[in-house]
Amino acid sequence: MAEIKSTIDIIMEKTRRLTPTDEERECFRRRELRQRCAGMAQRYLDGSAVAKELAAPGAGEDDGDRELRRRYLTEELLNRIDLLGDNARLLEGLDQIDPAEGITLRARLKLVDNESAAVRRALMEDARRSLSEQGFSGAVLKPNIEALPRWKEWLAGARENLRRNGNMVSEDNQTRKTR
Repeated sequence: MAEIKSTIDIIMEKTRRLTPTDEERECFRRRELRQRCAGMAQRYLDGSAVAKELAAPGAGEDDGDRELRRRYLTEELLNRIDLLGDNARLLEGLDQIDPAEGITLRARLKLVDNESAAVRRALMEDARRSLSEQGFSGAVLKPNIEALPRWKEWLAGARENLRRNGNMVSEDNQTRKTR
């Protein structure tokens, strides 16, 4: 009578001689490095790690790995920017990883802050005018700009521009501001 094998035994027999190619190993290594960087960035932003730990080289890293880790950490921090919030901790970490990127990001955030103030003023005026046409007026009238679809569109566009190419102020955002 034949021996009954478990599914795992059958799988192990069939895959025993399979080994990943160099390309697959490199892909696995990069994926693992990206996941480690995401975890490092999150621990740092949560306050359980200090900025100097972000810049510290990992065990057994060569120059290529260090550059890749720097790039991944920079991307992770950039993806966590709050355009309307306090980014001081994020910028401090970015300064440790890539000081030039930190300087550039501060300038970009200043531009978006200036632009957001102008967009907010324009939307506030539009909302007050619209409410006035509907018969609502008064000194205490303050429209909720954050709830307006145009504000949400502008904010999403600014985030996407930063993520994609670092250009916070774009022609697209300028045209939204004037609508």
